[in-house]
Amino acid sequence: MVNEQTLAQAKDYTTIVQPIIERARTDPQRVSLVILQGDGSRTTVTAAELHAGSVAYALALQAYGIHQGDHVVLVMGHDLPLFYSFLGPMYIGAVPSIFPYPTPNLDLTLYFERVQQLVTHYGVRAVITEPRYLDQLASLLAGTGCQVISTDSIDATPQPEYAETGLLAEIDEHDLAFIQHTSGTTGVPKGVGLSHRAVLNHVFACAAFLHLDPEEDVCVSWLPLYHDMGLTGTILMVFATGTLSVTMSPFTWVRRPKLLFEAINEFRGSLSWMPNFAYNLSAKAVRDSDLEGMDLSCWRYLLNGSEPLLHTSHEAFIKRFGPYGFPNESLNSGYGLAENLVAVTLCPLYERAPEDTVVKSVLQEGEHAVPADETTPAEDTTTLVSSGVPIPNCEVRIVDEQGNDQPDRAIGEIIIRSDTLFEGYYERPDLTAEVFDEDGWFYTGDLGYFVEGHLYVIGREKDLIIVGGKNIYPHELEIIADSMRTLKPGRSVAFGVDDTAMGTEQIVMVCEVTDPEAVDALPEIERELRRRVTQALGVTIGDVRLVNDRWVIKTPSGKFARNDNRRKYFAEFAAE
Repeated sequence: MVNEQTLAQAKDYTTIVQPIIERARTDPQRVSLVILQGDGSRTTVTAAELHAGSVAYALALQAYGIHQGDHVVLVMGHDLPLFYSFLGPMYIGAVPSIFPYPTPNLDLTLYFERVQQLVTHYGVRAVITEPRYLDQLASLLAGTGCQVISTDSIDATPQPEYAETGLLAEIDEHDLAFIQHTSGTTGVPKGVGLSHRAVLNHVFACAAFLHLDPEEDVCVSWLPLYHDMGLTGTILMVFATGTLSVTMSPFTWVRRPKLLFEAINEFRGSLSWMPNFAYNLSAKAVRDSDLEGMDLSCWRYLLNGSEPLLHTSHEAFIKRFGPYGFPNESLNSGYGLAENLVAVTLCPLYERAPEDTVVKSVLQEGEHAVPADETTPAEDTTTLVSSGVPIPNCEVRIVDEQGNDQPDRAIGEIIIRSDTLFEGYYERPDLTAEVFDEDGWFYTGDLGYFVEGHLYVIGREKDLIIVGGKNIYPHELEIIADSMRTLKPGRSVAFGVDDTAMGTEQIVMVCEVTDPEAVDALPEIERELRRRVTQALGVTIGDVRLVNDRWVIKTPSGKFARNDNRRKYFAEFAAE
C-alpha cells in the first residue's frame, strides 16, 4: 500500500528547492546531511546551513552574471561544495548538471577535453570547480563564453539575511530543474532534462511507496551524485522529505567497504541503494572483525539496481550479513532510468524480491520465459530476480515490435508512461521524437517480461548478441569471466561482431588478466574461459583477447562502454 498523504505532498510545492527553504525556516537546527570522510572525520550540516550555503552559491552565480535558464556544469568531487553547487543554481532558476567525478587513475587531459566538448556543444554558461582544476579549465575554456568559478571564491558562511531568503527568481514548475547527462566516454553525452514538477512527483511517489518517515528513517549511501540513483537517494528525495542523508564518496567506500556497515550501525540507517557488484564486493571484503558488535536489523530496505540483478549476489549478501541482523526480507530490487529520474519499478516493502527460475535455452530464443520444473536439467536453468512493480503514477507495458501488448512471460520491449518522465533530450528534439510515440509512451530499449505484476528485465535490445538464432546477453558472459580468479573482476567486456561468412554474429570477449606477467598461463586461461562459456550458455566464443590493466573502457558511471570497446578492438586486433 502507498502512503497517500506523502504522495499528495508533491502538490504543495512548485520547485524542488522549496522544501529545503521551508525546513530551514521551520526546523533550522535539524541535521539534514552528514558527509563521512575516509580518515574518520565528518561534516554535519543542519537545515539552516544547507539553505544558507545554497543561497550563497546562488548569489555568487548572480554576481557572475548567471541568469535563469543558464546551464551550469559542476566539476568536482563528492564533498559539501558539490551539494551547494547543485542546489544553488536552482534558487535562481539556472540549470545545473553534475559531471562525473575524476577518478584517481583517469587521464585528466582526456577528462577536461570531455568537459570542453560538453561546454561548447550545449553553450554552458558556467563551470564550478575545485581550486586545483581552476587554471587548466579556465585555459581550456577561454573564448567559449563560459565562466570558470572556483569553489574557494564563494563564501558559504551563513549570513543573518539568508534565513529569510527564498527563491531568487520566478520559477515555473515546468521549467527545467537540472540535467542528467547519460553515460558515455566519447562524443557529447545526451542530456536528460527534468522539470521541477517531474522531480517533485517522482521523489514523493518513491517516498510514498517506501513509506518514508523523516522522524525514523535515515538514508545511507556511497553512490556518486552524478548517478541518478545516488542523486535521488542522497539529495532529492531526502531533502524534499526532511530525511537525514548520510553519505560518503564512492572512492572512500571502495577502499573501505566496511564504512557503509559502520554508518548503518551508528546512524541506524534504514534505507540504501547499491548496484549489483557492490553486494559481491561487500560479502567478500567485509570481515568478521569489521562486523563485531554490529546490529544491522535497522536496515529495512536495501535496493539493488542499475545493473543486471543476480540471485547469487543476493544469496551471498544474506549469508554474510544475516548473522549480524540484516533482515532477509529487506533485500530488494528495482528498475529505472535517468529519463524517469530514476525508478520505474520497485519491490514492495517487507517482501524479498521474488525470483523466477526459467528454461535457459528457451529464454535465449528471445520470445518467452518458460518456468523450469523438476524435469529441466540443472544446466538448462537460469534464475532471474524481479525488478518489482510500477511505482505510483507510472504505467509499464511489455510490447512486441508492432507495439502490441504482450501477455505474462512473453518477452518484449519495456515502455513506460508517467508524470515523472523527462521533458526531452536537452536541445535534441530529433532524439526525443525517436523514443516517444503519439500517446506519450517512452520506448526504453530494454527487454523484459511480466509475471503476476512483477517486471523481470533481461537486457538491452541494442546490446543483444544473436548467435545462430540464440539470444545472448553480454552480462551473462561477463559474469562467467568474473568467476575466474585469473581474470580481474569487473574488467571483462563482451560484445557481438558480424560474422559475414556464417551469416550471424560472433562473440568477442576482451578480458584483463590478474597477473600480466604470467604469459605462459594465457593459453590455459583462454581455454578455461571458452570451456565455461560453452558449458553454461551452449555457445562458442569467436575471439578472446587477454589484455593488461586499463584496456577495457568504462563510462564515468562505471558501466561498460560497449561501442567504444568494440571500436578499440577493431583498431587494435582486426588486422591480425
